[in-house]
Amino acid sequence: MSESNVRALPKSAGRQHSSRTSPAGVVRVPLSLTQQAVVRAERSNGPARSHTTVAWEIAPAPDHERLERACVRLLENAEILRTVYPMDRRLPYQQVVDIPTPLVDVVDVPYAPGEPSAPFDLATQIPVRMRLHPSATGAVLALTVHRIAADEASTALIAETIARGYNSDDEDSPPAQYRDFSAYQIRASAAADDADLTYWTDRLSDAPAGFIALATNSEQGEFVWERVLDLPCLEAVDPTYDALTATAIAVHREWGVSDISIGVLDAARESLTRSVIGNFANHLICRIEVDDTRTRHEVLAHVTERLDAAREHDSTRIERVGAIVSEESRTRGVSPFQVVVEIRPAGPPQLRLDGHRAEPIDHRSGVPAGVDLAVSIASTGDGWAVWIGTSRALRGVENIEGFIARFRELLDGGPPPARRSPSGRWAVVRGRAVDVDGVESALAAMEGVAPAVVEARRTADDIRLDAYVTGNAASADAALDALRTCLPAAAVPATVTGLARLPLTASGDVDRDALPEPEPERQSGFGGPARTATEEAVVAALRDVLALDENMAIGREDSFFGLGGDSLAALRLVSALKRSGFVVEAHMVFAAPVVAELAAHMDSEARGEFPAAVPAEVAPMATSGLDEASLDALRRRLSSR
Repeated sequence: MSESNVRALPKSAGRQHSSRTSPAGVVRVPLSLTQQAVVRAERSNGPARSHTTVAWEIAPAPDHERLERACVRLLENAEILRTVYPMDRRLPYQQVVDIPTPLVDVVDVPYAPGEPSAPFDLATQIPVRMRLHPSATGAVLALTVHRIAADEASTALIAETIARGYNSDDEDSPPAQYRDFSAYQIRASAAADDADLTYWTDRLSDAPAGFIALATNSEQGEFVWERVLDLPCLEAVDPTYDALTATAIAVHREWGVSDISIGVLDAARESLTRSVIGNFANHLICRIEVDDTRTRHEVLAHVTERLDAAREHDSTRIERVGAIVSEESRTRGVSPFQVVVEIRPAGPPQLRLDGHRAEPIDHRSGVPAGVDLAVSIASTGDGWAVWIGTSRALRGVENIEGFIARFRELLDGGPPPARRSPSGRWAVVRGRAVDVDGVESALAAMEGVAPAVVEARRTADDIRLDAYVTGNAASADAALDALRTCLPAAAVPATVTGLARLPLTASGDVDRDALPEPEPERQSGFGGPARTATEEAVVAALRDVLALDENMAIGREDSFFGLGGDSLAALRLVSALKRSGFVVEAHMVFAAPVVAELAAHMDSEARGEFPAAVPAEVAPMATSGLDEASLDALRRRLSSR
């Protein structure tokens, strides 16, 4: 939040509010942009398992009743920590609930540092968990907070508030609430003349969606952190530049990716929000180009230029940027970057209880949904501890250990390790590294098409994946649709060709050189012609958006992606159908890419066959998550293509 924005805050934001009792009557409080994104991500991907966790070993053990009272007082004064997000309505909303009793859960099992956190059910559970474990010297208090309710600065405030309540029975002055700032944040971010938003959309309009294509899971997997390096106090005050440089070079040299967008934590707060518990943290995006000709010093200079420019345009919320430049951000609430670098100069939060010694023994940070690789550098007082966190999906990639070794060598000041080709067959498709063997295995596992092979072929402007399967064309197209539910778009083959049998060499291996060139006409015409007016409209829009020849048959069972569509084409398709008067959103194209299915969804929307929204105690978020200015920017971007 810029200084000018803070000066323009409404007077109510500076007032002190007590939340010991929920406000009476109907109080319309919108979800902040962060809350909107988190709720969308949880609804689309399942409960997150990446949370901020800090644990202190306390000696001697604290008085349980005093600790319970202190934690209850914390939640009485911080309503964001006792807010749930019910799922009983079509549009999300938030609701303040009673504090559970007991709040601090006393368990018999010793604390295990680094153990993955259990997920929260945001619809029914408050977003904070406190447990008291036994230890040899006293007890361990473990605090876990969902990122919908707190950022790193808020975790420190929580520790301070608990200590204050434990050490004294004096009542705290009722603090300002996170909700006091949510409405203003939304209004401020919707400014039509946002120059910073223009900077980001121009910078990121053609950026790759990520650096590696990974299989998607129905649930967000737990994040595992590994301490890879300890550094002395760096000469530079800000180690972000070196961390970004090491990350970009290591990614390039391990997977061959040359254009990578890295998220950078912007945890700064203005004076009005420094004592407020909530997630105010923002992220910037540093887009870095790397190739084999650049030295480490040249990459560092490039990174410095890019990060300094990003920091000059830090007023725009990352959720707003993502809603314009990333289809997955817009529809699923995930971040518009797959790798993030976070510098934490304050170190772990301190818990100062009178008469006790409390030492932090565990400190892990939650990461935004959609991040698979995180670099966290935290102050240790006399140096820095460097951590690398990986998602479950990325940990299954054979090359991740190579990345960690390269990163460690680069950040530790050693010579840059030589570029080597990753094991297996990898190809960079639309800017993302794709494990071709992994795609082939996923395709072969589909019913009715095995055996199957996938080849990566160079085209005039990119690498294209071509699939070859046994079985009929309908089974082949069904297999591609199934792949889209478990693989990102860059890893889904652009073509699929059905063969009676795969060509073999004399030794019995697949003769890849003998595979025929794919024939486009095999990808269309399934299911016969359109049967309804809506299906005919979808076919006409597809032909226009994908520039398909009039002689090419488009059947009612043809898939948008099988015809050559991608995420950007999906947005153009939505725009074309809306101009024709239909009710359609981009997520419908991804959920129902087949002509007949998409037309049926559009007809259902037109008839209003969906749960009606009912008045909420707080205002629900918009289904698209986009304000009018963002929609205008998105329309301008599409119209220019």
